[in-house]
Amino acid sequence: MRTKILTLTFIFLPTFFFGQVVNDSLIAEFYNQTISVQFSKAADNSQKTETRLIQTEFDTLRLIKNLKLIKFKFINQKTDKLSALEKPYKRNIGREIYWINHKFISQDTVDVNIGGWTIMKASRKGLSIAAWCGGTMGYIPTARFIRNKNGWRKISSDEIMEEKKKEWKKLGEQ
Repeated sequence: MRTKILTLTFIFLPTFFFGQVVNDSLIAEFYNQTISVQFSKAADNSQKTETRLIQTEFDTLRLIKNLKLIKFKFINQKTDKLSALEKPYKRNIGREIYWINHKFISQDTVDVNIGGWTIMKASRKGLSIAAWCGGTMGYIPTARFIRNKNGWRKISSDEIMEEKKKEWKKLGEQ
């Protein structure tokens, strides 16, 4: 019995004292912050109500539903993208479908990524979409959340890109 207690203590002690459990409400907060920043320029420039399709496997009840004149419609991976589009389908050519997900880098680091596809052709028979390129600088998340002693700090993709540029510049000078 004593061995079991010691084993459980060693397993759970680091979680209780060194890390914060990342629950769904915290991840939802990260998603909402990332969505707000990512779509804020579009929301400021929007003259009429727009609907943005976002695919996610996360619980969408916790996610923001609108940002100024932009409404978000969440779908999951099993949802047929064609069924989520407005009719007539030809009006959707050029429309973007976004996806959002998260990745645990470590116990105290969570990356939130937003990407997407552009609709090239749309008809009753099917959908032709083009996937977006991730860029040539390697993996850069849309937002990175790092836990420190004061809580969680958000680092934007622009900040991460600047750090990578500085690293590359240093390597080029050597």
